[in-house]
Amino acid sequence: MGWKAATDKTKLHKEFSLYESQQSEKCSLKKLVFDKENSQHQLLLTNKGPFEHLDLVYTMQHQQALRWLVEFIFDNPTLSSVASGCMYGLDVGSSMGFVSHMASFTGFLYLDAALPAGEIEMLHDANMGMCGGEAQELNFPDDKFPIVTSLHAIEHFGLGRYGDSIDAMGDIRGVRELHRVLHPGGIFIGAVPIIQSGMEHVKFNINRLYSIKSIKSLLVSCGFDIAKELCVLAPLQGVIKELPAPDGHGPPIPPQKTCACLLTPEQFENTMKKVTCNDCPPDAVYMWVGTKKLCNDDTIESSNNRNEEQGMDKK
Repeated sequence: MGWKAATDKTKLHKEFSLYESQQSEKCSLKKLVFDKENSQHQLLLTNKGPFEHLDLVYTMQHQQALRWLVEFIFDNPTLSSVASGCMYGLDVGSSMGFVSHMASFTGFLYLDAALPAGEIEMLHDANMGMCGGEAQELNFPDDKFPIVTSLHAIEHFGLGRYGDSIDAMGDIRGVRELHRVLHPGGIFIGAVPIIQSGMEHVKFNINRLYSIKSIKSLLVSCGFDIAKELCVLAPLQGVIKELPAPDGHGPPIPPQKTCACLLTPEQFENTMKKVTCNDCPPDAVYMWVGTKKLCNDDTIESSNNRNEEQGMDKK
């Protein structure tokens, strides 16, 4: 899914001439240049509908993840560190834009294999830090972070696509490490692309496509309990016959009434049975909030104190 550049230079030059003829002193900018290297038309790669160029899956995914994050911070107000400057959250491989949104609510450290390894680089005014590293070998103490996130990244661990080491067990090792650094009582918000059961595979070196069953099995085997879960499905028009009602009881919703949706895992499995276009099925994501059980008197508050003692404050 995405864009490709058109090669119709004649059409492009005609449009430039038309634009040039409309230039006047009334325009906001007076100087006009034609960028020979970068000027191009853009066309859709596939025929999934008029919204294909919008990443609806990421839109829905990020919004839901932020909802879960805000709910958790509301229940744990000591984590609202926009003023205090502590980094209570660790994100591995999601996206810089998404992490910057989360950092509006609590301090976050962004880890990415494509970044240079070394000291943490601070963005003080953004309430976040950045550093290079791989999920399979996190350089942090046990039980360090009350919040860990990784959206659309686990499926890439160990495939080498983003400068990381080749590791066929990369996703499993990475999730184990995320479990290790998550503080008991904290949350792990994650998301991976999914496909119907029986169709799971590794598409080297692009990603892994899990089924709901396979990713849940991985999470549980690495020590996580799944507290919350949802699926994202998009695009829908021309691909799905009908969608379940939001409350699960009313009449089905025609796909033309919405271009993306959130579903329970059960609704997802039932909906995928009604796909009308097997050549271009909708993109799908499984999202979760994972936890590990509290041990003794270990609390979020003790994790906050530990963050400060271990030097994760902004400097």
